[in-house]
Amino acid sequence: MSACPNWRGQWQDDLLALAGQLVLYAHTPLPAALATPASHAKTFFDGKTFEQWRKHEDHAQAVQMAIIERLNQIIRTRSL
Repeated sequence: MSACPNWRGQWQDDLLALAGQLVLYAHTPLPAALATPASHAKTFFDGKTFEQWRKHEDHAQAVQMAIIERLNQIIRTRSL
């Protein structure tokens, strides 16, 4: 019937991964994430709001890395 003998297992893994992403990024409880249709979850992750959130997170991480690098420079110069 299918070209891939393990298509059901792969499909289940993909849905669980998508639910896990909803739990982590959208703070959705796991039961609700598991009950969310895949099309709704994909719409969320493909949307403008999620893209803006990702940009904000990337910027926040860049600021944190700059602070850490500066602290490392200070520590290294004082320990010489």
